[in-house]
Amino acid sequence: MAEHHIRQLPDSFQIDEWTFHAHVNRLERAGESIKLEPRTTQVLVYLAQHAGQPVSRDELLANIWTGMVVGDEVLTIAINKLRKAFGDSSQNPRVIETIQKTGYRLIAAVNTAPASSVPDTGTFDSGRHREIPDHLNAAMRKPAGSSWKNKTIWIAVLTLLLVYGLYELFNNQNSELSRPVASGPSSHTAAENPHYADQKPSLVILPFNNLNSDPHQSYFVDGLADDLMAVITRRPDVFVISRDSSYYYKGSNLDPLEIASQLNVRYVLQGKVRIVGDRMRIKAQFLDTDTAGSVWKQTYEGKLDDIFSIQDEMVSRLLSSMLDTGSTDTGKEQSSHRTDNIDAYGNFLSGRQYFYLFASKRDNLRARELFLKAIEYDSNFANSYAMLAWTHAYEAMNGWSNDWNASMKQAYQFADKAIHLQPDLPVAYFVKGLVNRERKDYIKAMVDVEKALEYDPNYANALMLKGTLLYFAGEPEQSIPIIRKAMKLNPHHPYNYSYHLAQGLYILRRYEEAIDALKSGLETNPTSTRMRIWLIAAMAKSGDIDEAHWEVEQLELESPGLSLQKIQNLFPFKNPADLDHFLDGLRMAGMSQSLVID
Repeated sequence: MAEHHIRQLPDSFQIDEWTFHAHVNRLERAGESIKLEPRTTQVLVYLAQHAGQPVSRDELLANIWTGMVVGDEVLTIAINKLRKAFGDSSQNPRVIETIQKTGYRLIAAVNTAPASSVPDTGTFDSGRHREIPDHLNAAMRKPAGSSWKNKTIWIAVLTLLLVYGLYELFNNQNSELSRPVASGPSSHTAAENPHYADQKPSLVILPFNNLNSDPHQSYFVDGLADDLMAVITRRPDVFVISRDSSYYYKGSNLDPLEIASQLNVRYVLQGKVRIVGDRMRIKAQFLDTDTAGSVWKQTYEGKLDDIFSIQDEMVSRLLSSMLDTGSTDTGKEQSSHRTDNIDAYGNFLSGRQYFYLFASKRDNLRARELFLKAIEYDSNFANSYAMLAWTHAYEAMNGWSNDWNASMKQAYQFADKAIHLQPDLPVAYFVKGLVNRERKDYIKAMVDVEKALEYDPNYANALMLKGTLLYFAGEPEQSIPIIRKAMKLNPHHPYNYSYHLAQGLYILRRYEEAIDALKSGLETNPTSTRMRIWLIAAMAKSGDIDEAHWEVEQLELESPGLSLQKIQNLFPFKNPADLDHFLDGLRMAGMSQSLVID
């Protein structure tokens, strides 16, 4: 693709008959004023910077949703919002033209706004033309959560633009705000590191590098690290970063000690795996941030069938190193009723890789087929039954099942089968807890989740499940610390962690904190209707009625015929007052009575 000419734009400029004010996200025309969402504003600015030039969908997604995994639908929604604001049409475009199989082009004229149309903020000279500095033009292409995250900071920064030298301060502050986990020097003291304060060794097991020419063997390599994590996390005397956050760094070129610093842990295990025929070689390295160096390096070689004894040896060495003992009894952790059948194990690892995509009905069904295949090779493979159960629960929870009750019943039965084979299997209790929560049997769900945490105190997802059970049962004060502990175990957590935190905060009437949490979640899943509904309620309750009304209008634009009918069944609060408190926020925002939630 030919290189675009990037046009530098003033803070206020004209598009067609409209004047656009970037710093307030607002279009104006003859007394008419329309506010745009920050991300929609960024799309408009990017197109205007390349006015008259084709811009591909991939380019827009890469520059507006930088570093995020989102679908094409988020861009489609943004373009539709712009067309509605301009009164434009895709069939007869006047402002934004769709280029089939390519992307979009801004075809309307883009001109400098007349000085009289630039709003007087009380700080700027309304008669002066203000060019947007290069770093602000670049910032407009950053994802929400950086330059658009905080309106108060944004307005303050615009004031400081009179002295451009101070703008770098904003960039530095913003980078601090956008970091998922506070990082520090590679060496920590007990006072500085909360993990050291309770004398627990803290560890991240990074995804092992696949040195094989066949990329399809990655499931086996990933499975090696996953199984090591599954064993180590069951130790109550060790703090282990969860899989989600460990795999955040898969393929990263960051120094492992820097990763440990970002995650605020002391130890790192990394490795490389090469498989040739039926033989494998594993090179592992165990690092300590306190000494900024390697504690030990080890090469393991053998047949694929030797993987289980190699895993046992690695676990023993890890624990003895972290717990500073010459020998450590790891028998309890390793009595996992895993299979001794390499074919069963291979199918299980492949199925787990598909399942952990959490992407689609198709991937979920493929994972199920592989777990069933693993069970054909080993009918006593407890982990396969537990993961099989999870596929049925996940199917029902995502609305992919033709019979919700039947799917939940199968999930429960397979989880029970796994527990019968292995009474100390955490994931099986977690799945039962999910099923009981969805069935609104909170007492049984709490028993299940406590059992999961008894056998795996580092189980972040189980902690999050416990937090949701507590606030739905009317104990939000107890839920928040538990949810935050889950986030600590899983710093690069999925969006639903922020969503559940926000629900607990809302019930406690801590609306501003709930809004921050919901906006954080929406950065990674901008199409989540459930999060946007809670955001609307929180905004209304915080007193920002205009913003809440605007969010309702946008939601109804995207999903015509919305209603409040199903709300009461979707959020199963034990205390009717908690449910009414939530619904009252939606009523204050002016939401209609016919909402269907995805």
